[in-house]
Amino acid sequence: MLSYPSSLCIFEHLDVNRRLQLAAKCPSLRTAHRIAPMKIEDLEIQESSITINNCVQEFEAISPTEIQYTYTRMGCDWKSSVQTLHTQATVIQIIKSLVANFFGKNAKIHVKNLKTTSGLLEAFGPILKLSKPLEKLRTSVKGPWDSIFSNPILRSARWLVLDDLTETIDWADTLKPLENPRIQMEGSQIDQDVLHRMVRDWLEKPRPIGYRFTTPISVRVIMRSFYLEFGAFWKDIPTEYNGNTYCLVIHTTDTYELVVYSQRNPNLIFDPRLSDDESKLALFTLEVVPLGKTLPCSTRFA
Repeated sequence: MLSYPSSLCIFEHLDVNRRLQLAAKCPSLRTAHRIAPMKIEDLEIQESSITINNCVQEFEAISPTEIQYTYTRMGCDWKSSVQTLHTQATVIQIIKSLVANFFGKNAKIHVKNLKTTSGLLEAFGPILKLSKPLEKLRTSVKGPWDSIFSNPILRSARWLVLDDLTETIDWADTLKPLENPRIQMEGSQIDQDVLHRMVRDWLEKPRPIGYRFTTPISVRVIMRSFYLEFGAFWKDIPTEYNGNTYCLVIHTTDTYELVVYSQRNPNLIFDPRLSDDESKLALFTLEVVPLGKTLPCSTRFA
């Protein structure tokens, strides 16, 4: 039998899924489980599953009052069970119950990366009681008006990925107050005028070195517009910046440069049958880099 101090030490470094199993089966270990900090590398919460690192718990309503749960680990069936509900439950209620069972009683939870949707994040976010800001949050949003943008978990994430965007909408007023060091938009293109307004905001309210904004865009059109609109000039940029060679310098100070550059979109399948505009879609990046990172341009551009 482990002593209480020993169980605390072991639980802090134990695989989180094994830890949840032990706490469920051994009442004597539950106090240590609640007190010892819980560390999760990857957490994904969707409308039909919860994934904790490499363990997936899927659930499906097989009748108005029965839920089928299937547990898998490393791609192999692990366990399956049916739970009878006292009353009919919505998907949100089921997920909140599962999150509360897993994490609700723990004093300290550290999640590194979280993937979910805006509606689910608002539902279970207060239950998690995260001890540190997320390194990366990937979430779908309904649009610039989504109330999730006031959520503290979203606003404190160091890397925010807005996923499944399908419409070209004016995001400028929504993105302006966000202070996430890295923001990445996927799916829909942002209008050229919106990007110009974002750059002006970064000029008026300088961001710290390392801050970055990324979005899919038609490279030839947008880079030409920045060249003309801001009187930018071409410079070379080290290949450490995602393999890119050239950048446009928008503004220079004694400590940093505000630059824009493009990189090939890893989510886009290049196909010669694509239209001319589609073939030029890439990831546009606005970033604050340390002074001295860029070099005189080795190629003359028209």
